[in-house]
Amino acid sequence: MDTNKTASSELDRYQLSAFPGFPYLITRIAPSLYHINLLPLDERYGFFRLRAIARRQADANRLRACLVLERDKCLYLEPDGREAPSAQIPWGGYLEHDKLVLCEPLPETEGLALRSESLELFASRDKPKEGNRFILGDLSKGGRCPTEEENRRLRRRQENGVPVGLNRCPACGNWRGECFDTLNTHLIVRVCCVCQNDTLCAGCRCLFGEKRLESNFYSEGDGTVWHVPAFAALTHRCKILDGGHTSTFCKPLRTR
Repeated sequence: MDTNKTASSELDRYQLSAFPGFPYLITRIAPSLYHINLLPLDERYGFFRLRAIARRQADANRLRACLVLERDKCLYLEPDGREAPSAQIPWGGYLEHDKLVLCEPLPETEGLALRSESLELFASRDKPKEGNRFILGDLSKGGRCPTEEENRRLRRRQENGVPVGLNRCPACGNWRGECFDTLNTHLIVRVCCVCQNDTLCAGCRCLFGEKRLESNFYSEGDGTVWHVPAFAALTHRCKILDGGHTSTFCKPLRTR
Protein backbone atom coordinates (compact mmCIF):
# COMPACT_ATOMS: atom_id res chain seq x y z
CA MET A 1 0.00 0.00 0.00
CA ASP A 2 1.35 3.42 -0.99
CA THR A 3 0.99 5.39 2.27
CA ASN A 4 2.23 8.63 0.68
CA LYS A 5 -0.47 8.37 -2.01
CA THR A 6 -3.12 7.65 0.63
CA ALA A 7 -2.03 10.61 2.75
CA SER A 8 -2.08 12.85 -0.32
CA SER A 9 -5.58 11.64 -1.20
CA GLU A 10 -6.84 12.36 2.30
CA LEU A 11 -5.28 15.84 2.18
CA ASP A 12 -6.97 16.57 -1.16
CA ARG A 13 -10.28 15.44 0.25
CA TYR A 14 -9.76 17.59 3.35
CA GLN A 15 -8.89 20.66 1.28
CA LEU A 16 -11.98 20.22 -0.88
CA SER A 17 -14.30 19.62 2.08
CA ALA A 18 -13.27 22.57 4.29
CA PHE A 19 -14.65 25.98 3.39
CA PRO A 20 -11.63 28.23 2.69
CA GLY A 21 -13.29 31.62 3.40
CA PHE A 22 -11.58 32.29 6.73
CA PRO A 23 -12.29 33.47 9.36
CA TYR A 24 -15.62 32.02 10.42
CA LEU A 25 -17.44 30.36 13.29
CA ILE A 26 -18.83 26.88 12.69
CA THR A 27 -21.47 25.47 15.05
CA ARG A 28 -22.34 21.78 15.33
CA ILE A 29 -26.09 21.27 14.93
CA ALA A 30 -26.08 17.49 14.56
CA PRO A 31 -23.70 14.79 13.34
CA SER A 32 -22.80 15.81 9.75
CA LEU A 33 -24.82 19.07 9.97
CA TYR A 34 -23.07 22.35 10.73
CA HIS A 35 -23.79 26.07 10.58
CA ILE A 36 -21.29 28.73 9.48
CA ASN A 37 -21.22 32.38 10.49
CA LEU A 38 -18.68 34.40 8.51
CA LEU A 39 -16.50 36.77 10.53
CA PRO A 40 -14.73 39.95 9.35
CA LEU A 41 -11.32 39.73 7.76
CA ASP A 42 -10.39 43.10 9.17
CA GLU A 43 -7.54 44.49 11.26
CA ARG A 44 -10.12 45.73 13.77
CA TYR A 45 -11.06 42.10 14.39
CA GLY A 46 -7.95 40.50 15.80
CA PHE A 47 -7.79 37.09 17.44
CA PHE A 48 -8.96 38.21 20.87
CA ARG A 49 -12.01 40.03 19.50
CA LEU A 50 -12.97 37.08 17.30
CA ARG A 51 -12.43 34.72 20.22
CA ALA A 52 -14.70 36.89 22.40
CA ILE A 53 -17.45 36.77 19.75
CA ALA A 54 -17.09 32.99 19.44
CA ARG A 55 -17.19 32.53 23.22
CA ARG A 56 -20.32 34.67 23.62
CA GLN A 57 -21.98 32.74 20.80
CA ALA A 58 -21.20 29.34 22.30
CA ASP A 59 -22.29 30.51 25.75
CA ALA A 60 -25.67 31.65 24.40
CA ASN A 61 -26.41 28.76 22.02
CA ARG A 62 -24.93 26.13 24.37
CA LEU A 63 -23.76 24.22 21.31
CA ARG A 64 -20.29 23.06 20.33
CA ALA A 65 -18.54 25.54 18.10
CA CYS A 66 -15.19 26.17 16.43
CA LEU A 67 -13.52 29.45 15.55
CA VAL A 68 -11.70 28.76 12.27
CA LEU A 69 -8.92 31.24 11.55
CA GLU A 70 -6.81 29.57 8.88
CA ARG A 71 -6.56 26.23 7.08
CA ASP A 72 -4.46 24.85 9.93
CA LYS A 73 -5.50 27.04 12.86
CA CYS A 74 -8.72 26.93 14.87
CA LEU A 75 -10.11 27.04 18.40
CA TYR A 76 -12.73 24.52 19.54
CA LEU A 77 -15.22 25.83 22.10
CA GLU A 78 -17.38 23.68 24.37
CA PRO A 79 -20.63 24.90 25.95
CA ASP A 80 -19.15 24.34 29.43
CA GLY A 81 -16.43 26.93 28.79
CA ARG A 82 -13.56 24.66 27.75
CA GLU A 83 -11.45 25.71 24.78
CA ALA A 84 -8.84 23.81 22.78
CA PRO A 85 -6.61 25.13 19.97
CA SER A 86 -6.05 22.76 17.06
CA ALA A 87 -4.47 22.51 13.62
CA GLN A 88 -7.33 20.26 12.43
CA ILE A 89 -10.25 22.42 11.32
CA PRO A 90 -13.79 21.02 10.85
CA TRP A 91 -14.55 19.72 7.37
CA GLY A 92 -17.19 17.69 5.56
CA GLY A 93 -20.88 17.31 6.27
CA TYR A 94 -23.80 19.49 5.23
CA LEU A 95 -23.53 23.23 5.81
CA GLU A 96 -26.17 25.82 6.69
CA HIS A 97 -25.63 29.57 6.98
CA ASP A 98 -27.45 32.84 7.69
CA LYS A 99 -29.76 31.14 10.21
CA LEU A 100 -28.00 31.47 13.56
CA VAL A 101 -27.80 35.15 14.49
CA LEU A 102 -24.48 36.38 15.85
CA CYS A 103 -24.16 38.06 19.23
CA GLU A 104 -23.23 41.38 17.60
CA PRO A 105 -23.79 43.01 14.19
CA LEU A 106 -20.90 42.90 11.72
CA PRO A 107 -19.79 45.71 9.40
CA GLU A 108 -21.09 45.29 5.85
CA THR A 109 -18.06 45.17 3.60
CA GLU A 110 -17.46 44.15 0.01
CA GLY A 111 -15.11 41.41 1.15
CA LEU A 112 -17.70 39.92 3.47
CA ALA A 113 -20.31 40.03 0.70
CA LEU A 114 -17.98 38.19 -1.70
CA ARG A 115 -17.18 35.53 0.87
CA SER A 116 -20.91 35.15 1.53
CA GLU A 117 -21.46 34.39 -2.16
CA SER A 118 -18.61 31.86 -2.06
CA LEU A 119 -20.15 30.21 1.00
CA GLU A 120 -23.51 29.94 -0.76
CA LEU A 121 -21.88 28.12 -3.68
CA PHE A 122 -19.75 25.93 -1.41
CA ALA A 123 -22.68 24.91 0.80
CA SER A 124 -24.87 24.04 -2.19
CA ARG A 125 -22.31 21.68 -3.81
CA ASP A 126 -23.31 18.49 -2.06
CA LYS A 127 -26.71 19.54 -0.77
CA PRO A 128 -29.34 16.96 -1.79
CA LYS A 129 -32.51 17.94 -3.58
CA GLU A 130 -35.40 19.20 -1.46
CA GLY A 131 -37.17 16.36 0.28
CA ASN A 132 -34.31 13.86 -0.14
CA ARG A 133 -32.32 14.90 2.92
CA PHE A 134 -32.59 12.91 6.13
CA ILE A 135 -30.33 13.72 9.08
CA LEU A 136 -30.71 12.26 12.56
CA GLY A 137 -29.77 13.85 15.86
CA ASP A 138 -27.81 12.12 18.63
CA LEU A 139 -29.27 8.59 18.68
CA SER A 140 -27.53 7.88 22.00
CA LYS A 141 -29.22 10.96 23.55
CA GLY A 142 -25.89 11.83 25.13
CA GLY A 143 -26.05 8.62 27.10
CA ARG A 144 -23.25 6.83 28.92
CA CYS A 145 -22.62 3.36 30.30
CA PRO A 146 -23.71 2.90 33.94
CA THR A 147 -21.49 2.13 36.88
CA GLU A 148 -22.14 -1.07 38.84
CA GLU A 149 -23.80 0.98 41.59
CA GLU A 150 -26.07 2.77 39.08
CA ASN A 151 -26.95 -0.55 37.47
CA ARG A 152 -28.20 -1.86 40.82
CA ARG A 153 -29.94 1.34 41.93
CA LEU A 154 -31.53 2.70 38.76
CA ARG A 155 -32.58 -0.32 36.69
CA ARG A 156 -36.23 -0.24 37.74
CA ARG A 157 -39.32 1.97 37.78
CA GLN A 158 -41.04 3.89 40.54
CA GLU A 159 -44.56 2.91 41.65
CA ASN A 160 -46.00 5.49 39.23
CA GLY A 161 -44.05 3.98 36.32
CA VAL A 162 -41.47 6.78 36.11
CA PRO A 163 -37.83 5.58 35.86
CA VAL A 164 -35.93 5.58 39.14
CA GLY A 165 -33.54 8.56 39.24
CA LEU A 166 -36.10 11.12 38.04
CA ASN A 167 -37.80 13.59 40.37
CA ARG A 168 -40.37 16.31 39.77
CA CYS A 169 -38.99 19.84 39.60
CA PRO A 170 -40.75 21.86 42.35
CA ALA A 171 -40.85 24.91 40.06
CA CYS A 172 -42.15 23.64 36.69
CA GLY A 173 -43.45 20.19 37.62
CA ASN A 174 -41.47 18.39 34.90
CA TRP A 175 -39.23 15.40 35.56
CA ARG A 176 -35.48 15.82 35.90
CA GLY A 177 -32.44 13.75 36.89
CA GLU A 178 -30.52 10.76 35.51
CA CYS A 179 -32.04 7.39 34.65
CA PHE A 180 -31.78 4.48 32.24
CA ASP A 181 -33.02 5.43 28.80
CA THR A 182 -36.38 3.91 27.95
CA LEU A 183 -35.26 3.04 24.39
CA ASN A 184 -31.47 2.54 24.63
CA THR A 185 -31.95 0.61 27.86
CA HIS A 186 -28.24 -0.01 28.37
CA LEU A 187 -27.41 3.71 28.69
CA ILE A 188 -27.81 6.29 31.45
CA VAL A 189 -29.21 9.60 30.16
CA ARG A 190 -29.74 13.01 31.69
CA VAL A 191 -33.33 14.29 31.70
CA CYS A 192 -33.96 18.05 31.88
CA CYS A 193 -36.99 20.04 33.01
CA VAL A 194 -38.18 23.32 31.51
CA CYS A 195 -36.29 25.31 34.16
CA GLN A 196 -32.99 23.94 32.88
CA ASN A 197 -33.47 25.36 29.40
CA ASP A 198 -30.60 27.78 28.75
CA THR A 199 -30.17 27.49 24.97
CA LEU A 200 -30.59 31.05 23.69
CA CYS A 201 -30.44 32.92 20.41
CA ALA A 202 -27.31 35.06 20.71
CA GLY A 203 -29.01 37.93 18.89
CA CYS A 204 -32.23 38.52 20.84
CA ARG A 205 -31.34 36.47 23.93
CA CYS A 206 -34.60 34.50 23.65
CA LEU A 207 -34.95 30.76 24.05
CA PHE A 208 -34.89 28.70 20.87
CA GLY A 209 -37.90 26.79 22.15
CA GLU A 210 -39.66 25.55 25.27
CA LYS A 211 -37.20 22.70 25.84
CA ARG A 212 -33.42 22.79 26.00
CA LEU A 213 -31.66 21.89 22.74
CA GLU A 214 -29.54 18.74 22.80
CA SER A 215 -31.33 17.51 25.91
CA ASN A 216 -33.84 14.84 26.92
CA PHE A 217 -37.26 15.07 28.53
CA TYR A 218 -39.55 12.47 30.06
CA SER A 219 -43.11 12.18 28.70
CA GLU A 220 -45.62 10.80 31.19
CA GLY A 221 -48.06 10.27 28.32
CA ASP A 222 -46.11 7.39 26.80
CA GLY A 223 -43.55 6.71 29.52
CA THR A 224 -40.67 7.50 27.18
CA VAL A 225 -37.50 9.61 27.37
CA TRP A 226 -37.35 11.74 24.22
CA HIS A 227 -34.41 13.65 22.75
CA VAL A 228 -34.58 17.30 21.64
CA PRO A 229 -32.13 17.84 18.73
CA ALA A 230 -30.63 21.23 17.91
CA PHE A 231 -32.52 21.55 14.60
CA ALA A 232 -34.91 24.06 16.19
CA ALA A 233 -32.07 26.59 16.34
CA LEU A 234 -32.18 26.85 12.55
CA THR A 235 -35.88 27.77 12.47
CA HIS A 236 -35.84 30.30 15.32
CA ARG A 237 -37.21 33.75 14.43
CA CYS A 238 -34.84 36.24 16.05
CA LYS A 239 -36.92 39.21 17.18
CA ILE A 240 -34.06 41.59 16.30
CA LEU A 241 -34.30 40.55 12.63
CA ASP A 242 -38.05 40.06 12.73
CA GLY A 243 -39.09 43.68 13.17
CA GLY A 244 -39.19 43.54 16.94
CA HIS A 245 -41.38 40.42 17.02
CA THR A 246 -41.67 39.26 20.62
CA SER A 247 -40.84 35.61 21.03
CA THR A 248 -42.97 33.28 23.16
CA PHE A 249 -39.79 32.13 24.85
CA CYS A 250 -38.19 35.34 26.07
CA LYS A 251 -35.68 35.03 28.85
CA PRO A 252 -33.68 37.80 30.58
CA LEU A 253 -29.97 38.16 29.89
CA ARG A 254 -27.95 36.14 32.36
CA THR A 255 -24.55 36.90 33.79
CA ARG A 256 -22.05 34.09 33.99
